[in-house]
Amino acid sequence: MTESGGAFLRACTFLTLVLIAAPAHAQLDTATIVAPCATRSNAVIPGATVTATQSGTGVAVGAMTNARGEYSFPNLKIGVYTVTAELQGFRRAVQQNSSYHVQERMEVNLALVVGQLTEDVVVSGRSELLHTQTGRHGVRGRSPAGHRPPVARTPIRGARAA
Repeated sequence: MTESGGAFLRACTFLTLVLIAAPAHAQLDTATIVAPCATRSNAVIPGATVTATQSGTGVAVGAMTNARGEYSFPNLKIGVYTVTAELQGFRRAVQQNSSYHVQERMEVNLALVVGQLTEDVVVSGRSELLHTQTGRHGVRGRSPAGHRPPVARTPIRGARAA
């Protein structure tokens, strides 16, 4: 084998190892919760403590809202969570039984109401129709009418682009 052929082989081997060792982000079994925490009149609430507790395990993760009233829980293990927000002088806001799937980025808007921490505002429903962070619909599989969405054929497959 020539010296240039050996260098090429080493370069290909190195590149293959780098590509294999790169993290495979599409295979992560996590979800992300992001949202603002505000009052019912949409005034932002900085400094509120927000907690996401996984229902099955009881594992809790905490965050604090920033100056814009936003919080984020990246890389949460998939599952069912209860998300709470609290701050002195406000009632605790609770979003119960929110289910998160692989690679979802969901918004859990928590509205704090003036009151005491001993009072809870509980929200126990969640719309699955629109993922506001991605614009993707939550309905999986076939459309309500039973039709599959049209698939665009590409020039690669020998058809003209739609």
